[in-house]
Amino acid sequence: MSDQDIEQKIQEKGLNAPRLTPDHIDSVIVKEDYHVFPGTTTTVCRLELRNGYSVIGYGAAVSPENFDEEIGRKIARDDARNKIWMLEGYLLKERLFVIKEYSAMDFGAAQQALRSGLKVARLGWNGKGLCIELQRPDADSKMTAPYCYLSYPDDAKVNAGSKIPWVPSQSDMWAEDWVLVE
Repeated sequence: MSDQDIEQKIQEKGLNAPRLTPDHIDSVIVKEDYHVFPGTTTTVCRLELRNGYSVIGYGAAVSPENFDEEIGRKIARDDARNKIWMLEGYLLKERLFVIKEYSAMDFGAAQQALRSGLKVARLGWNGKGLCIELQRPDADSKMTAPYCYLSYPDDAKVNAGSKIPWVPSQSDMWAEDWVLVE
């Protein structure tokens, strides 16, 4: 089963807790290099990540007669890419831990929480249950980039159950009273 098949099943089941996606994994790769050691069947792939870190993957054929450079490159790249899942998984788990551990956040941490699929709000906002959510466009969306919206609770006195596009103010961006919302 491919990454895309798994992703489709996750979406069909409505599993939307914070998680990694194949698109996210691919988005952190900025460059790839390959090397086949002369006289061997060993292929190495180096994937450079957007932060400058490199991940290395390997592939090799047991019999020289079976060696195919294209297949070797794919195997080596898949090996390197699988290592990115582990690194990004750790990073996401650490971000979620920090957010949970320190209840009030700055706007940067609130953005990370939104990217991870969590809801956020400011402590000083009027309106119980009012929160910000991130929407990622799907195949049926007219939007082409992620955007934030203000989500009103179903029992709100005004705009009950509404989802309204939201843009942060200067005070929102400098605030350090952002919290997670269940």
